[in-house]
Amino acid sequence: MLPLMKKRLKRIDPVQLGLVLGVTYALVSLLAVLFFLMFGMVVHNIADGEGSLGPGAGLITLLTGVGAFVFPIINGVAGLIVGLVTAVFYNLAARWTGGIEVTVEDST
Repeated sequence: MLPLMKKRLKRIDPVQLGLVLGVTYALVSLLAVLFFLMFGMVVHNIADGEGSLGPGAGLITLLTGVGAFVFPIINGVAGLIVGLVTAVFYNLAARWTGGIEVTVEDST
């Protein structure tokens, strides 16, 4: 068994964390896009089949499709901003407290 080593995370590069979170948020939001598109298809099918939703159904379908395209972009930008701010705040807190201590081991 290899020895465990304690390491301390003293600083996070804000740009790097921002990029990682931006890409992560965008990828996760692609899952939400599936629900946007399914909702749009249901609304579209109800409006075409029965016409019970009235003239607003076309607008709902259009907005759902646009939302499915725009949502990952907006979420990715939000992740970038959150990552930048989080890293800056972490770096300040780590300066005062010494940072987060983690235990790591070498992989075999």
